[in-house]
Amino acid sequence: MMNCHCPNRVIAGLSELNPRWRRPENAEDLARRQLAFKIDLAARLASPLDRATPAALIACLESDRIDLVAALPSGLEDYPDLPIRLRGALGRALAQLPSPVQGRFDPFGRPPAFELLYQSLGRLNGRDEIPKPMVLHCDVRGRELHIRLRLIGLAGYWWPDVAEALQLMCDTGISPHNDSRHRLTIHVLKLTHHRNVGLEQSAVQYPTSMHVRLVSPLRLRSLAASHFSARAFLIAAANRVARMVCWHGARLDVDWDAIHHSAGRIRIEQQDLVAMQWDRGSQRAHGRIPVLGLLGTCRFTGDLTLFEPILRLSEMLNLGSHASLGFGRIAITCYP
Repeated sequence: MMNCHCPNRVIAGLSELNPRWRRPENAEDLARRQLAFKIDLAARLASPLDRATPAALIACLESDRIDLVAALPSGLEDYPDLPIRLRGALGRALAQLPSPVQGRFDPFGRPPAFELLYQSLGRLNGRDEIPKPMVLHCDVRGRELHIRLRLIGLAGYWWPDVAEALQLMCDTGISPHNDSRHRLTIHVLKLTHHRNVGLEQSAVQYPTSMHVRLVSPLRLRSLAASHFSARAFLIAAANRVARMVCWHGARLDVDWDAIHHSAGRIRIEQQDLVAMQWDRGSQRAHGRIPVLGLLGTCRFTGDLTLFEPILRLSEMLNLGSHASLGFGRIAITCYP
């Protein structure tokens, strides 16, 4: 009979039954564990067992939110590519951290946060990569810089690593603008973590009008960035939610025929959009990549009942191409 008052004896017993409960013997042992974990994780993300409707996700989607408030460095440009520069600086900081940070022993051999959030894990199908489970939002408010990072579902385990990397990023600095190699350090005023479950329920049950503000540049995969339609926008939002929900261990449960049919019936009543063009650096491409995205506002009208929960989720998750880089952040207001 096992003595419940002797935790060391319990751990010893587990170690005899399963070698993963022992600390890795060397770097090669740790690398084997981490590779096995990533292979298993990719398989589970590609073939989740559960299904979830958009309404269910509104009620139960889990995320770990890290909020950072800092003094705005003098000379920091905030448009249009600040999210990309912040994400790149965070990646450099994460790459310097071991896994897991703070001395946490992980018997499952989870990989460093950098590998999970910046490197490819595999594909959901023959075309799409498994999406990165981190969403970055940033705002300049007066003389303060506000950064919000969300880790979706299973990725919440790595929030201490990301929080530590955020502090390191601020200490080492970010580029003040797109073409600069100089880095501005950031004075952190507040750094907090919150565990979130679900979103607030909407007060509008059957919306027929929706005002959308494109907060960061939007790129639609199926169309040139200078061309915009309600149908392409709404389907891109549904596709983004469908891909990200794998980190919640589920598939998106929607009638895709109804989504496509309804999206084609939505009209754009007014729009004030401008195309922003610049180029960004890429370590993977070893050079600079031209970028084109839309900023501004538009107003959709029609029966938006199917899309209201999808778009509220997209406010959290971003949408369109390069959403993991901070593109496609939206703010919506629905009207009955």
